[in-house]
Amino acid sequence: MSSLAYTRQWTVLPSRLEVCRPSAVPHSMGTMRFLPFAVLATTAGWLGSQWDALPERWVTHWGRGGVPDGYAVKSLGGVFGPLVVAAVLAIVFEGVATVTEYSTRARFPSLARAYGNLVRWLSLGVVGAMCGVGLMLPSATPPSPHVLIGGALATVVLALVAGAAGIASATRQMAARGESLPKGYGPLLYRNPEDPRLIVPKLVGIGWTLNFAHRAAWPLLALMLLPALVTLIAVLVATR
Repeated sequence: MSSLAYTRQWTVLPSRLEVCRPSAVPHSMGTMRFLPFAVLATTAGWLGSQWDALPERWVTHWGRGGVPDGYAVKSLGGVFGPLVVAAVLAIVFEGVATVTEYSTRARFPSLARAYGNLVRWLSLGVVGAMCGVGLMLPSATPPSPHVLIGGALATVVLALVAGAAGIASATRQMAARGESLPKGYGPLLYRNPEDPRLIVPKLVGIGWTLNFAHRAAWPLLALMLLPALVTLIAVLVATR
């Protein structure tokens, strides 16, 4: 089947999903939307309450061999700067989550909400990791950089697992209602050996994704992840 045929197929959705009224779609105005900001406010409040007990300076960076080579001083920027960065990221994540939901909800309302909450879980993981680092660094005896990096990565991974579980649950609910996804699309990946395209439109949100049945998909994904992997290895080696 040609790429044109598959493009046409993408535009044909089950009528039951096409006529879904946006007003009937539940809004994600619950706890998930505000959790990252609640974590930030709690962390900022605790740091403010402990201001007098904070050291005058603390380590923020370790060089080769784990030798400290960067410091922050007790100032508004030094203490609350990481939280400001985390707040900006949380706002960006919330914008992405909202766009994801509103661009997809008329076709797949429950799946759109689950994907929106996946982004919010990621936001919570990133904010939680940054707040954890912001709490642990202002100390005369800060933890090992490996503990900081490992804890931050674990927090983000757990958040992604929670978000993926929400998507799986939404997919099961759709199946129970007799709703099916277009051919090749799963809750997380697109895989269709009959489709010759390598890059296809995303099912949820705006943008494109890979056809993981294409033989070039996995090498391309590995190539895209290579810079992040090299950076992570370099950081770990530099702090040994």
